[in-house]
Amino acid sequence: MVLDINAIQTQVKSILDTANDTAASYDLSSNLTNRVKKVFAIDITDTPVQNTLYPFIAITTERGEAELTTIAKTQASGGRKVELKVHISAAIWMSQITDVAKDNAREEIYDLIANIEEVLRNNDTLNSTVKWHTPEAFEFQSAGIAGEQAHLRIGIFTFNAIVFY
Repeated sequence: MVLDINAIQTQVKSILDTANDTAASYDLSSNLTNRVKKVFAIDITDTPVQNTLYPFIAITTERGEAELTTIAKTQASGGRKVELKVHISAAIWMSQITDVAKDNAREEIYDLIANIEEVLRNNDTLNSTVKWHTPEAFEFQSAGIAGEQAHLRIGIFTFNAIVFY
C-alpha cells in the first residue's frame, strides 16, 4: 500500500460535491444566500477571480508528518503513520451591500465553514481513504476588491487526516 494524497483530496471533493444538494443528509449550502457553485481540488490562490464562481471551496494538502509504526527488517516492509494537514478554503463574495451596519458575507462564511466541518464530521474515514481525521483550526480573512463596494470573505478549515500504511 502507498500513501495516496490525490485519492484523499478526490474523496473530500466528492463528499462535499455530494453534500451540495438539498436532498443531502446535511446540505453543504445550508443557510447561504447562494448555493456553493464549485468545489475545486486546487489551491485557493489558483482559482480565478470571477464572481460567477462564488461561493466556492478549494481543497489543498500542504504537508504531512510521518513516523515508523513497526520495527521491520527493511524500510519497505515497515509500517508507517502519516498525519496530513488538509486545508479546505471557502470564499464568499457579496457584490451588493444593503446594510452598512451588517456584514452578511462574514455571517455566510461562518455558516459555510461550519457546514463543511459538519459534512466531513459525518464521514470519519473520508470514504475509506484515511483511518480517521480530526479538526485542527478555523481561520477567517477579509479581502477587498479595489474600487468596488463588495464583501469578499475567506474561511479556512484545517483538519488532520491520519493514514496507516
